[in-house]
Amino acid sequence: MREQMVLHLGIQKIGAISVILNPGFKKEEMSYFLNDTDARIVAVGKNEEALIRSIDEKRRVISIDTGTPFDEKKLFPSSPVDLVQGARSPDDPAILIYTSGTTGQPKGAILTRGI
Repeated sequence: MREQMVLHLGIQKIGAISVILNPGFKKEEMSYFLNDTDARIVAVGKNEEALIRSIDEKRRVISIDTGTPFDEKKLFPSSPVDLVQGARSPDDPAILIYTSGTTGQPKGAILTRGI
């Protein structure tokens, strides 16, 4: 859980958009989300890495050992502190979440920074 928060904040810092997905999704569901978002990088726990790679072996995957105690240095040991890209607006996208899909496929909804 802490790793997820650190990743989300890091993603916000560089101006990218987080898509937080339930690791319990089935292969077909995860495939749909990965294809729909066209995510450039997927950060997963070690337990989910094989599933993501079986869906798309060419997609960049960052596998995080969530079974060990949290240590901020293990996630981004050599990340530069000044990686912020340009000015931010409250209307900039921050996170993409998906609806439950009760009337068909889940739909993505963008939440803005709202800062």
